Amino acid sequence: MSTKAHLLALSTTIFLLFIVFRLSPFCVYKIDYDGGYVLCVSVFKKFPPISSRDTVAPLDSYESFKDRKYNLTPAIDEKENAVNLSDKNFSDVLAKNQHVMVAFYAPWCFWSKKLAPEYKAAATELKGKAVLAKVDAINEIELAKRWGIQGYPTIYFFVNGVHVDTYYHDRKKRVFLEQGDDIVNYIKTKMA
Repeated sequence: MSTKAHLLALSTTIFLLFIVFRLSPFCVYKIDYDGGYVLCVSVFKKFPPISSRDTVAPLDSYESFKDRKYNLTPAIDEKENAVNLSDKNFSDVLAKNQHVMVAFYAPWCFWSKKLAPEYKAAATELKGKAVLAKVDAINEIELAKRWGIQGYPTIYFFVNGVHVDTYYHDRKKRVFLEQGDDIVNYIKTKMA
């Protein structure tokens, strides 16, 4: 085939592709022509554009989707007597209370979730005698770094604002509730 014939075949093919492109729901993706007898055309189906109205969703719906997908329930229940600490109120709570136990936790941590019921019960039982507080170490990164938190949950015991001991719970037990009143007994011995 001569060069003229090649050009005529190529222009005819391009013209036909242009017509097909305009009249069909397919879009030309790639054309390979290496000068030989084979012309390869890759096509894909055209889809209608997505309106911006459909793509914008409020942040609340994303948060609820994320919580359902990853089963992110609070590690320590909000309806308890434990005090929520942040970088803003951490020093004040330690200064105003003689005995404070602080749990640094992560909402996604298995052991933090297992500790939550026992911590809640201990906070209720010791209300007025000692303060049980909690710090979401994921949201309070600087506070967690300042106290050298490297694992979750990490539980510190403070007397008059000074860190005196670290509470080590037994991770080998399947459920923290099997320990009974372990936290309560620990705090009572430290207060004596």
